[in-house]
Amino acid sequence: MNVIAWVFFIVTLMTFSQKATALDADCYDKGEDYFIPAQDLLEAKKKALLCFFAEISFKTSVKEGNQDVEFKQETNLEAKSSLIDWQGLRKAATPNLYRWPISDVNANLKALSKANEKKVIPVTKEMQEVWHSNEIRKDIIELISNPSGASVSIDGLESACQTPCKLEVIHGEHTVSLWKQDYSRLSGTIRVDGTRDSFPFELKENIGRIAFQNCPEGTGILIDGNRLGVTSNGQMKVAPGNYVLEFENQEYFKSNQVVSAKVGETVTVTCDLKAKIGGVEISAKDSKGQPVKASVTIDGVLIGKSPGVFDVRAGSRRVRVFTEDDVWEDTVKVEKSAVTHVAAVLTPIESEAEKQRRDRLRSLSLIMNIGQMSDQSLLERKTGNYFEFKQCGSADPDKGSSIRLRLTKNLSDNFGLSVGLISADYETCHLSYDSKNYQEIIDKYNVSLQGPTAGIHYSLYSDPGANGVYSRWFTLSVSAMKGLNFELKNQSTGTKWTGKTSHKVLGEISLIDMVIGHIRVSILDAAIVSDTEFPDTSPAEVKDIKMLYIIGFGAVF
Repeated sequence: MNVIAWVFFIVTLMTFSQKATALDADCYDKGEDYFIPAQDLLEAKKKALLCFFAEISFKTSVKEGNQDVEFKQETNLEAKSSLIDWQGLRKAATPNLYRWPISDVNANLKALSKANEKKVIPVTKEMQEVWHSNEIRKDIIELISNPSGASVSIDGLESACQTPCKLEVIHGEHTVSLWKQDYSRLSGTIRVDGTRDSFPFELKENIGRIAFQNCPEGTGILIDGNRLGVTSNGQMKVAPGNYVLEFENQEYFKSNQVVSAKVGETVTVTCDLKAKIGGVEISAKDSKGQPVKASVTIDGVLIGKSPGVFDVRAGSRRVRVFTEDDVWEDTVKVEKSAVTHVAAVLTPIESEAEKQRRDRLRSLSLIMNIGQMSDQSLLERKTGNYFEFKQCGSADPDKGSSIRLRLTKNLSDNFGLSVGLISADYETCHLSYDSKNYQEIIDKYNVSLQGPTAGIHYSLYSDPGANGVYSRWFTLSVSAMKGLNFELKNQSTGTKWTGKTSHKVLGEISLIDMVIGHIRVSILDAAIVSDTEFPDTSPAEVKDIKMLYIIGFGAVF
């Protein structure tokens, strides 16, 4: 199209525009059909109507990388003009009348809209997102802190784990925060891209420490007037700042110090306490009642010889007064600014061998005695017949056996405690004759008894002895029994009865009880349970139960 044609077109356009301004009608796009509202049809016949329509086309180029996507858009506007005359509503289309770059569309459409008083179709841009699932990558990382045990927050998730720990995360940047008691919170960003698996962190303390040394045992501490307890020669964690420390001990005068604690540093405090002093006057006599000069130690420190007065720290003091052959030792309460009198009566020093023998006498031991029943009798309630240990023709009874087991602990050379078990099993018989043919009639009962015991024992005489042999003579024992479980069996009829006796007392005596090394031997032991009454429902009753043990063996621990 040449310049003259352009001029002609513009003049024609302006002419039709001026005529169309009086008609306020919109153009509607229905594909290829263009129409005018019916109410404005008459006016449309009289005047020409010029309509503009915009067609938008997009060209998009995408550049794909590892993570980023760039979008570039070019938009063109194609304007079409439709001329509708008033004769038969013919339409004549002139396509591609205008073509502008997108950067000029708004300005040109605004000018055309103002010239023709028409509405402008807005042009918008839509961004396109390119997404690929294979771009999402994950990895496993390990978080390590010094010190360990720090709580971890990652991407806002609190307490995700506790170091050292491993987490599964996607590639990219992540916000990480670590915190631990007595340490400052550490926050930062890590980048996960598959090049490293471990991320170490160094935490910094936000506290100070106070260390104590040369503090007497039992010294109490107050910090800024608040009691914290008893000090030790160790450390205390505190917040940074200045503190007033006060030290208290019954055996010392009060003391205080001012210290300054700094972050990450340890300040050492020496307990400079002044002792309260008292006096101890010590005199000594030997085992025969004669005054002697003796060495004196207080709390293990040799301070001189008796008789004499010694200045020592007030409080409970361990005093030992001794010679080569005799010794006295005890705890003495020393008062501040006062003299405490001690009259020590020394006793012969026990040799190491004698001490070992004495300890052996007081040891824990286990012994078992196996013996026989003695002089047992049984009364059958229904017939009144006595069943005894006696000759019953060709069917003599089995006098049975008894087992005595004891675990003893000697609290002194002569006195001790014991727990144990007693078990007995024996037979009794009754012999009678048939009055018609004078034949023997023999009946038998089998008796079984078991029960636990607990009691005390006392030896009338004990001898530590020599050569590793220790003896006790005439040991008397008394034990209580909650009851004896019993079983009676009539062997003639095969009938059995079981039950339990009431509470009983077991009395025992041992002629001699010896310890040889780690072996214990007991000789001639006798035991008796008196008045053993069975329940009325049992067919028989037993009176005294007697047992005799010739020898017993055991071990010493």
